[in-house]
Parts: sequence; structure tokens; C-alpha cells
Amino acid sequence: MLAPVDRLAPFSLPPQLDGVIAWPDLAEELPSLRSIPAPLVFMGHIDPGPGFTRVRIDNLAIGRLAADHFLARGFRRFAACMLRADYPYGRDRLAGYTARLAENEENDQPEIFRLKDNETTGGEIARLEAWLRALPGPTAVYCDTDRAGSLLLRLCQHLGVKVPDQVAVLATGDDDLLCALTHPPLSSIGVRAADAGRLAFELIEARWRRPSTRPAVHPLGDFRVTERASTDLLAVEDRAAATALRLIRERACAGVSVDELARAAGLSRRMLEMRFKAATGGTIHAEITRVRLARAQALLADSDLLVAEIAERCGYGEPQRLCEAFARAGLTSPNAWRAARRAGATQGSLTTRKKRRSPAKGAS
Repeated sequence: MLAPVDRLAPFSLPPQLDGVIAWPDLAEELPSLRSIPAPLVFMGHIDPGPGFTRVRIDNLAIGRLAADHFLARGFRRFAACMLRADYPYGRDRLAGYTARLAENEENDQPEIFRLKDNETTGGEIARLEAWLRALPGPTAVYCDTDRAGSLLLRLCQHLGVKVPDQVAVLATGDDDLLCALTHPPLSSIGVRAADAGRLAFELIEARWRRPSTRPAVHPLGDFRVTERASTDLLAVEDRAAATALRLIRERACAGVSVDELARAAGLSRRMLEMRFKAATGGTIHAEITRVRLARAQALLADSDLLVAEIAERCGYGEPQRLCEAFARAGLTSPNAWRAARRAGATQGSLTTRKKRRSPAKGAS
């Protein structure tokens, strides 16, 4: 039996427990939780110490993914609005974000705004408004939570700041309702909450079957961006490069070629390749590969389509070519990648996705 309990009042626990999934927010909650005799799995950002099973969300990877999402769109000015800067997961997300940006000396280091004591009082809102007004456009702003992103978008609307043209906003949490109700809809990184819960329950089941199983930390990574209107912008000043980027996003999986991109941009192939490299820091071929692999990973994660069908949908034609692309990217085979992700293992990810329905089983 799994039951919600008051973690600060151990006497309220049911007399018999088959397992407990605990998400402590404070270190003070740990002593009463550690005393529970039933199989116990810790989640969240509080480290329960050695001897306990834990599902740990890789918040450094979340921050790095946020930076990659903005870099892929050509942004060179960055900022961060932190509502949970005092929490370990907030610090890790910010650390991953800034570290990824610092890998390229040409990138501006982010302007960071920290809400004091996680409050949104009148004084703090006024301070945030002043900070927002001072940001040069276009600026990419990462928010550590959907709540912070929603607050920032409301202020942008109030101040007449255009989103995403002047400020592009990406948050963390991917709360469907909250993200959809903002104006414009908020892009967000999903933290795989359902996968984390599923993994925690499987770990409890493993303890039921094998009580001698040694406690371990199980990292959860491989996060993806659900892209909505708040970041739907290519901040690339070179119009030819921006045209190529837009067409790659739209047609990479349909087999778009570099020659087609050059014709659409009105340039020779060589000239487009040079200008694309100067504007984005990467090659056209690498961007096409990234978009195709991102689509393949999204289909592997969100559907039960066969690898052969996914290869066809992503422009690879044959399963072997998709497997080779995964290998070149340093990933396991598509089937192994899917199995590992569903088991909660951490793998590399290149994915950025638009919000959509998952294909039905067996769809072609």
C-alpha cells in the first residue's frame, strides 16, 4: 500500500506500509522519514545521505539544455530569472545554464535576477520590472520554474515588451495548463515527473522481490523542451542563415538538401555554408542531423512506433541508417535508447519538440 502521509508527524503513518515514496523539501523532514521500516525511495533535491535509494533529477543537465535551446536559435544575449535560487535544484539549473554558455567566449554571460526569499511582493515586482526594462533585445531569458516564467510573461505583457522578439522566455516544469494560459504560451523543459514516479515505484517493487537489494542513486536525465510561442524565434541577423534555419526546422525530416536551402536563400552553396557557420557557429549538415535526431528521440520516447517507421518519418529511410546516426552521436541503438529512457536511465539528448499528440500505436 502507498499512502500520502504527514512527513513531520511519524505517528500519523499507517500501521503497515508496503513502501514509501518521499519528496522532502526540508532537511528537517529527513529524521522521521529515515525511521520508516518499509522500502523507501527518496526523490527531489534533498540528499538523504548514504544507505537510501534515491531518484535524482539531473538539474545541471536541465540548465545546459536551456542554454542549448537558446544557442540553437542564434541568441547571443542571455539572462536568467530565478524564483528558487535558494534551493539546490535552482542553483544546479543556473550552474548548468551559465557553464554551458561559458563554453563559448563569444557568448555574453547572463544577467541574473534573483527574487528575494522566493517572494513576489510589490517591491520585488517593481525591482523585476526595472531589470526587465533594462534588458537589451533580443535577450533569451531562462526561468528556473514555470511560475517564474509565467510571472515574467505577465510583466512583459504589462510593460509592452514583445515576446519573443525582444525577450524570449524558457522555463522548467512543463505544466501544460500553466504554460498554455500565459500570453504567449510558455516554452518549458519537462522534468519527467511521471517517469520519476514510475521509476520510484519500480525500485520499491525491486525491494519487495529482493529485500537485500543495495540502496543506490538513480539519476534521471534526457530532458526535452516543449517549444511554444515564447521562444519561437530565430535570433539570427543574417537573413540567409535565418532562412536556412527555418527551412531545416520545417523540412529536415523530409530530406531537405543543402542545395535546396541555398536556392531558397538566393546564394551559392558555398556562400550559404560560410554565412551559416559565421551566424550560428555550426554547420548546415550538423543542424539537419540535430533536428532529425531530435525528432527520432521524441518519437521513441512518446510513441510505440517501430524503429523502421521512425527512421522513415525522420528522413533516414532505413533503420540501419538511423542506428548509424545514433552511434555517430554517441548514443546507444534506438531500441536500447528507448528502453533505457523508459527505465529512467540517463542518456544524451538532442531533442527540442513542438507540443503535439503522440502518434497512435501502429500508426504509419
